[in-house]
Amino acid sequence: MSSGLTHPIGADACNTASIPVVRTLGESLPKTSAIELAGYCASPEGSTGQASWLDAIPLPSARIALVAASATRNDRLAPDCAAELRATVRTLAKLDLQPEGLLTHVGNALASRQPAGEVGEEHSGVLFSCLYMVYDPVSGHCTCARAGYPPPALVTPDGAITSLDLPASPPLGLEPVPIEVHDVELEPGSVLLLHTHAPGPLESPLRVQRLPQESTGVKSALEATCHLALEALLSRQRYSEAAVLAARTRTFGCGTVACWDLPSEPATVPQTRKLVADKLDSWNMKGVIPTAQLIVSELVANAIRHASPPIQARLIRTEAALICEVSDGSSTSPHLRRAATFDEDGRGLCIVAHLARHWGTRHDMAGKTVWVEHRITAGEGDCASL
Repeated sequence: MSSGLTHPIGADACNTASIPVVRTLGESLPKTSAIELAGYCASPEGSTGQASWLDAIPLPSARIALVAASATRNDRLAPDCAAELRATVRTLAKLDLQPEGLLTHVGNALASRQPAGEVGEEHSGVLFSCLYMVYDPVSGHCTCARAGYPPPALVTPDGAITSLDLPASPPLGLEPVPIEVHDVELEPGSVLLLHTHAPGPLESPLRVQRLPQESTGVKSALEATCHLALEALLSRQRYSEAAVLAARTRTFGCGTVACWDLPSEPATVPQTRKLVADKLDSWNMKGVIPTAQLIVSELVANAIRHASPPIQARLIRTEAALICEVSDGSSTSPHLRRAATFDEDGRGLCIVAHLARHWGTRHDMAGKTVWVEHRITAGEGDCASL
């Protein structure tokens, strides 16, 4: 947590012997096209509590994961294991797992390390409460799963404040249970409010009674909302420490996304090359056309040869990169292999990997998506106007 803006919440928030100092999380938050982020934490001077945390993790295809989590042992916060759990969540997030799959993996790993026989009321191991959300700016959908953690507050663009109605699962670390997942469609400009606090049980969602007016000072309206939420958490000495992460959603339009449903036949490959060239030309990105054509045609050819329909290609234009995706109905992931000297194929994916900044595969109920992120250089196109 960085130490930017600081000021006391006020005497009504907590006693004068332990007035919390407010610090911005801005420097530690990622810059992303998908969402606008602001965050603040409040804790007494010298506090080292790290058992609860908030996180924002950039994901492939311009998506972002939002995390609120807490580690406890015997109903007390457990900062000694929180750093390891946070690293575990971030590592699994980079594998692009679905929210319910990520929490299931964490729960299984945690349960396997608990002392034998200590479950239920006699449990004395570590319990992990977590809210994990993945927002996709292309579809405007947010996929959510939570285990023992309250749902976030949602502020709609018209100013209405609600709590997201998400299915609940018990904290992780007990006997394994199925994790339920929920998909929410968010309007552009909606604000999600995630929070942590200490000490105190995580039993009720954050409730904000009013919103700040448009800021006329150095703080944005989103930052002012964070301060108001902190005041709600710290009022009447309910909690001595708290943190709030606010995320305002954005949605990509037709000027940044192109999508095509493709037939599963060989003639599709040259047709797709033309579609890609025409679209990038209309986006004033002529310099990246040869690279994008090579990437997309290789992925489409692999899907036709090795996968099953439906096949879909998609381009996503962000501020600094062009993302090429090809989805199909198969769950089998492509893998790199070293082609022998006289092999007639097997080199395409190696070429794609060489051209790409990053590439990978993610799975869902419909099949898989292979994505490739190509960073735009000065001579290939201008994305700065997005």
